[in-house]
Amino acid sequence: MQPILTINFIQLFMKTIQTKLLILLILVISVTTAMGQTSRATQFNNLIGVKGAYAERSFNQKGYHHIQTHRVSNHIYSYWWNNSTKNCVFYSLNDGKIKKVTNTIPSDCNKSTYDNGDHGYHNRYATRVHHYPNQVHYSEASSNQAFDRGFQDGLHHKTYHNFYDANLKTIYAKGYTSGTTQRTHNTSYHSGHGGYTQYTQTHDINGMGYEAAYRILKNRGFKENSKSMKVGKEYILWYNRHGNQCIRTIRSYNHIISVDKSHYCNR
Repeated sequence: MQPILTINFIQLFMKTIQTKLLILLILVISVTTAMGQTSRATQFNNLIGVKGAYAERSFNQKGYHHIQTHRVSNHIYSYWWNNSTKNCVFYSLNDGKIKKVTNTIPSDCNKSTYDNGDHGYHNRYATRVHHYPNQVHYSEASSNQAFDRGFQDGLHHKTYHNFYDANLKTIYAKGYTSGTTQRTHNTSYHSGHGGYTQYTQTHDINGMGYEAAYRILKNRGFKENSKSMKVGKEYILWYNRHGNQCIRTIRSYNHIISVDKSHYCNR
């Protein structure tokens, strides 16, 4: 009986050792992978706050090539791909300086798409990470698919179609809102007016210094129609005869604080 017990003990001991070695191997692989990802994510930390032109040279020196750049309001988002490491990164630029450099998924660099289907929807238009909340992808592919679908529906003025359940319903809604915001930005050149009558844009002078704003209006064919002062603010009606267009500007101190359509010009 004693030899059998000894053999069973040895077998149990060996199995325990094998299990611990396997767990240790998994931990080593995980840590090594994380370290590799961290090194790729942090190698551009020294670029935070530097000018964009210098950053592009640094990306090229590290084996990255430019994929595409997007402009949203005063921010610029530029995507770069390293073919050797199969890594996609993007940086955000504001006031000519780098604000953030982040790893992102390969599809943001046009190198892949989602593997799973989404109710017949195929990721034809890859939604870039800078449109996501906090400029970070969701951890689950299904969440990224829901946001992407919502974004593309909103961007392309499709009917709001939120058939998801639970949390994905909220994510689709966020994507749709982000898409409509981007669509508004993309078409900000449009006056919102139709037909065959000329219409002159004026919203861009809001926030300008009043002297520069008034010069722009005059260059665009507007003439001062009437002027009044109220509670320290200057109100001016402007009329453009070519487009039969009447607007009102409000100046506070040295800047324009409001530009609105008006019906009170003396035509």
